Amino acid sequence: MREKRRKRLSGKVTAICGAFVFIISFTLGLLGFFTYYNNIVERYEQYVETMIRIAGSHIDVEDMTACIRTGEKSETYDRTQEQLDLIKSQSNVEFLYVIQPLNTQETDNARYVWNAVTAEELEEFSDIASLGDLSGAGFSGEMAEVFMEALRQEDQVTYYSNNTSEFGFVLTGMLPLKSRDGETQVLVCVDILMNEIHEDVLQYVLFVLVGMLIVGTVFLLLLLRMVNRSVVAPVVRMADSAEDFVRQSNEGMEPSRLSFRDPCVSTGDEVQLLSENLKEMTLKLVSYMKNLNAATADRERLSAEMNVAQNIQAGMLPSKFPAFPERTEFDIYATLQVAGNMSGNFYDFFLVDKNHLALVIGDINGTGIPAALLMVITRTLIKNYARLGFEPEKVFVETNNQLSESNEGMTMAAFLGILNLSTGLFCYVNGGHRVPLLKHAGGEFEPLPAKDCFVLGSMAGVPYWQQSVQLTQGDLLFFYTKGLTDAENKERMQYSEGHMTQRLNQALSQVYELKDILELMQEDVQEFLGEDQHGREDMTMLLLRYFG
Repeated sequence: MREKRRKRLSGKVTAICGAFVFIISFTLGLLGFFTYYNNIVERYEQYVETMIRIAGSHIDVEDMTACIRTGEKSETYDRTQEQLDLIKSQSNVEFLYVIQPLNTQETDNARYVWNAVTAEELEEFSDIASLGDLSGAGFSGEMAEVFMEALRQEDQVTYYSNNTSEFGFVLTGMLPLKSRDGETQVLVCVDILMNEIHEDVLQYVLFVLVGMLIVGTVFLLLLLRMVNRSVVAPVVRMADSAEDFVRQSNEGMEPSRLSFRDPCVSTGDEVQLLSENLKEMTLKLVSYMKNLNAATADRERLSAEMNVAQNIQAGMLPSKFPAFPERTEFDIYATLQVAGNMSGNFYDFFLVDKNHLALVIGDINGTGIPAALLMVITRTLIKNYARLGFEPEKVFVETNNQLSESNEGMTMAAFLGILNLSTGLFCYVNGGHRVPLLKHAGGEFEPLPAKDCFVLGSMAGVPYWQQSVQLTQGDLLFFYTKGLTDAENKERMQYSEGHMTQRLNQALSQVYELKDILELMQEDVQEFLGEDQHGREDMTMLLLRYFG
């Protein structure tokens, strides 16, 4: 597979620092622009307000009202016109005029009262508006709305900025004047051009941006140099050393031959600490890999030994069926499913003599090698005592005494029965084991009557009680360990003795051969457990049919 190309750390650092410097420069330039622009506009607004109030101080409102009402100019009106013309000629205002707003239409939305002019404008223009003249298309509908809003202000100057195609950027200031009766309302207006302001602001912004870019570039170069020496270069050396170490490991080099090239970082900060920790980590990793190899070899050896022990254990149990093909008095079949490597369950059956068959099943309270050893010892003791002709209770008494002498906490629940093949008398003893099920011909499986005695190996000198039952032709005996009935599925439900008995009766109604019956039982257990096998233990089943 093609290796994905990695981006260089230095390139990322350069891009990040460059973007940072650009953002800072742009932000500072933008802040400078608004600060500078607002200061300039504020100074111009103060200038406009001064001109408006000077002009307003020369206006006789009552005389103005009479002139507006009659449409005739008075001497006071003419003197005011001269004063307004003088103010305009001696200031930097573009227009100085007094209007009476009428409506908010696009045309004829105001009527002129005064319109200040200079001598040059009188010579150049002949159609200068005067008292009573309508504005025509001089003011837009938007401007007319601003006029109406300005009339509602009390002795307060209203400002309006507009970018016109004829004059460019214009700042307009408006101050309302009212007659005593309140019927006549006019606005004293001053227009001032701000084109030079915008040019100055643009030059200022350009100057600030260029300056910031120069300063930012110098700062960026210094920052990159510092970052490269203290961060990027050490990190690159550490990455190369780590990559070389990984390459050695991927090539299958022995842990004892692995080496980590020292990146030689001496920055005296966290980067150096990272380098030292990386070096220490690789040394610990090499040590761990050595220990892991040794542990793996030990596990493989132990696994091989466990497999041999498991095979030996399995080989000690009867596994060839039919077990006694020459005998016609009975048929027998058994299965053992091991949950781990070594089983704590066992079963056995053997002829004590030509006329007696011994059947044993056991369950040790443990697993692994100790349980397997106890199984071998117990099986050997039971078999030896039974072949000496001892009754089942005597066999368990002697076996229990032997196991209790050297037992270190492990015990065995076991069941032993000896069947007289001629008479069908089955003598048995139960040492704390699950009671087998008995099925008489024509009936169903039911628990075998059995007294519960001590488990083997728990205490020496305890008694065991022997019992017996008469078997007739066609009777069956089913032996099992607790791993079958205690098996739990994912809903934490146990297989249970009741469910087991029901399934056993159903299996017997479907098939006849003992092997087929136990296979159906195994399939039912697997279906009950499902895919989750966490509740599974060792399971042993033994089935005997007596023919007589």
